[in-house]
Amino acid sequence: NPFRSNEEAIFFAGLQEVITQNITPDNFGLTPAEWGSDQYPMFETIHVGRRAAKDVDVLLAEPIW
Repeated sequence: NPFRSNEEAIFFAGLQEVITQNITPDNFGLTPAEWGSDQYPMFETIHVGRRAAKDVDVLLAEPIW
């Protein structure tokens, strides 16, 4: 376990608070306004390498909810 027990408890308490308040952070591609269309995207392009010389398309899980 990479966390000390106190740090882990603090993290999970904060996570539970975010879940309880139904908070969705901006700028992570999680909200419909950020998708660029009416549907959840099927893949995300990630720029990798030095100077983002290569693009890798990552298939995203289909939403089931």
